[in-house]
Amino acid sequence: MHTLPLPPLRSLVLQHHTQDTLSITPPTPPTPPTPHTLPHRQPLLTSQQEILSLIVACHYNLSPTDRTTVCQSIAIMKRHLKFSCVTFAQQWCQQKSTVSCLTAYHQLWEGTGGGVSLDVLLHQASPVWLVEQLKQLVLEDPTAYQDFMARLVAVEEKGAAVNSTLLLLLSSALDRLMDINESMIDSIYLVYLLELLQEKQKLLWMRWEERLGVVEAILDKVLWTHRDISKDTSHPMTKEQCLVDAKIFICTDTSDAFHSRIPVLSLVLQWFTESEMPLSQQCQSIPVYFLHHCTTHRITLSNSALLFGLCRIACSEWQTAHVAKCVACLHATTDLLVEQLAGHDATKVIFLLGYLQILLHFTGSQIHLHYSAWFHSTWVDKHTTRIHSKKEGQMLLQCLEAMAPYELPAILQIHVRLMQHCHTLPASSYVAMVKARLVSLDMEPCPKQIPLSILAPLLADVTHIRQGHTQQGIHTLMVAYAKTSTIPKSLLEDSIFHARWFKTTFVPALLQWKPHDGAPFLIKAHQRFLHALCQMGKISTPLLPFT
Repeated sequence: MHTLPLPPLRSLVLQHHTQDTLSITPPTPPTPPTPHTLPHRQPLLTSQQEILSLIVACHYNLSPTDRTTVCQSIAIMKRHLKFSCVTFAQQWCQQKSTVSCLTAYHQLWEGTGGGVSLDVLLHQASPVWLVEQLKQLVLEDPTAYQDFMARLVAVEEKGAAVNSTLLLLLSSALDRLMDINESMIDSIYLVYLLELLQEKQKLLWMRWEERLGVVEAILDKVLWTHRDISKDTSHPMTKEQCLVDAKIFICTDTSDAFHSRIPVLSLVLQWFTESEMPLSQQCQSIPVYFLHHCTTHRITLSNSALLFGLCRIACSEWQTAHVAKCVACLHATTDLLVEQLAGHDATKVIFLLGYLQILLHFTGSQIHLHYSAWFHSTWVDKHTTRIHSKKEGQMLLQCLEAMAPYELPAILQIHVRLMQHCHTLPASSYVAMVKARLVSLDMEPCPKQIPLSILAPLLADVTHIRQGHTQQGIHTLMVAYAKTSTIPKSLLEDSIFHARWFKTTFVPALLQWKPHDGAPFLIKAHQRFLHALCQMGKISTPLLPFT
């Protein structure tokens, strides 16, 4: 009889089987620490003066260890009522340093959970010192800068008023914003403030109406109390000239001066076209804002150009993705214009006409409606005209006559072409006035076709440019070129058929010419005119005075 082999017996020597779950090994007692293994703990500071001395000694650039020590020291001192936020802020502001000290203060504010107060520092610091520090901080730590800006807005009466510190910080940006002939500098401060007010996750204590109040306070300060940037201070510009020149500037400007304002204008536009507003209200917000303020404030070239610039920014943002909004804006603004014709304020009508011309110039190809077609259907065609009384027609003609001395030649040609046989308006005197103006500009006074663009006038077949080599003649030529960017056809013909006169008489006079009033737009027009002749091969590059 065979017996099966028995399995191996489990060992009872448990300590020899370390993998056995039943094994019980006594724990090894910990090794007592030696002086070399003990962590180094920095002694805590016991006074505010010691804290400031350490921070100054580190040039406001605390290491993580020092920062922890300072934050712990502040917490313990506050617990024992030995730390004063006001005294600490006062002593902090008295420190003179060539580097920004707000970064270190912001780190203490974060590390102490608000034990060091930003608000107290803003109250205790002088505006000049604070502005200087904030301008350094925005380059070092934009996040800390935004926190300071948020508390600065909170300190200043929750947006009910714009205090001197904020205005001092924004002063250079606001000055440049209105100087339309120069590129904008220091725009980053204004951009950060507008972005902060737009951010719904920040300034949670601040209602939307209060945020809008801050923007309106800044906008009102800039638009209606700022000095004017005009071409001739000895002869102030009329309202009509300001509005027309501003419209021309916005339609024709492609320089860095305008592009440097796009970030600011885009953020301001968001307040005028808030998505929660009805579409009709969005479309009318900018014109309505002007209509509300123009009766009680002075109209200047600067504030007109800024508002027209908002229209241009809106066109560029809407024409790609919101064509329907462009059409709605056209109809809404046209309705406003018709309403204003029944009033007595020509300034409002001229602004709305300029606003519509800009809108149609930049979006006409997208909505398949150009200015000439809109003008014909709105005022000339008896079946679609929006003029329903003699008074409205007279008001429209009065405004067009006021604009004519400053208007773009192509727009004048459109009006002449459409109104010379008009039966809905008594426009004979206006047409005669416009023809005389076109003749003085060497433009075609009786166009046989409509210009394709408000910036592309039709040149006259016969001009007297060969007699225009005097200073006054060249001045007239530069003014026309600044508005049209077109070299007269007759001048190009004279460069061929009267080459001797062109080279020996006209070109030297052109090179020596300078605007008597020093107008920047004429200086730029003169430079562009010379470059255009150079590119055509009419003059050589060495003759250019600025090469």
